[in-house]
Amino acid sequence: DAAGECASGFPRAMLEKALPAKVMRKYEELQAKAAVGKAAMEDLCTCPKCDYQALLPPTERVFRCPVSDCRHESCRDCGEPPHMPLRCDEVQRDKD
Repeated sequence: DAAGECASGFPRAMLEKALPAKVMRKYEELQAKAAVGKAAMEDLCTCPKCDYQALLPPTERVFRCPVSDCRHESCRDCGEPPHMPLRCDEVQRDKD
């Protein structure tokens, strides 16, 4: 393309033959994340612990991950532990 980036790809069947199953799963996961990112869904939230994604109503401020071995709760905006009624910029974070 005009920016000098390659826009070509490989057929899925070729990738499946060439890549180990674990690498193929990771590739598919990254492709799905890229597609979701391009869709720019405002109400899409991601669990900062396990990367599960779900649509959350705009009125919900806390994301409660439904994944059975995760169940992490976080602020939908900053990914930190829930801190309501404080805004994200009002929360003092510990520096590691």
